Amino acid sequence: APDGSTVYGEELNFTTLPVIPTVTTAAITAITGNAAAGGGNVTVSGGAEVTARGICFGLNHLPTVVDTKTSDAKGTGAFVSALTALKGNKTYYVRAYAINSAGTAYGPEVSFTTLVDLPVVTTTEVTGISKTGAISGGAVTYDGGGIVSARGLAWGTAANPTIAGNKIDAGTGLGAFVS
Repeated sequence: APDGSTVYGEELNFTTLPVIPTVTTAAITAITGNAAAGGGNVTVSGGAEVTARGICFGLNHLPTVVDTKTSDAKGTGAFVSALTALKGNKTYYVRAYAINSAGTAYGPEVSFTTLVDLPVVTTTEVTGISKTGAISGGAVTYDGGGIVSARGLAWGTAANPTIAGNKIDAGTGLGAFVS
């Protein structure tokens, strides 16, 4: 404008595309030998509905939704996740995730180590039954992430005998045993 006044052009409108959400990862709590609790917080939706959120976890750094994951509803806000079926005495890596139409966002990685879990043992069928004896055994199939320092049979005349009563020691470690 020759007189120094401001001249405006035609007004145009546009809509920005959504971006991935913003999500944080919560600290891990309630750690046992085979479970823990975690979660996260979707603080920004990214301009589109958050259709899935949860945590992904595994034994390797920077887990993704391709790894083991929880599904904890949708939308923004804080959420809590249960991590189950973990192995004892292992370090796990965890990241919260949130998904919208723009893609998947991950929170910062946190890690924790499970406690030593209970071992898993099976009992074999009793055979060779006589007036004075019988043969049985078992197998320790999982050490719980610790050292199996004793294994064997607990026996008695009442149901569910324990090692506080009669017992037969059968060594240490993983594997099958006979008593």
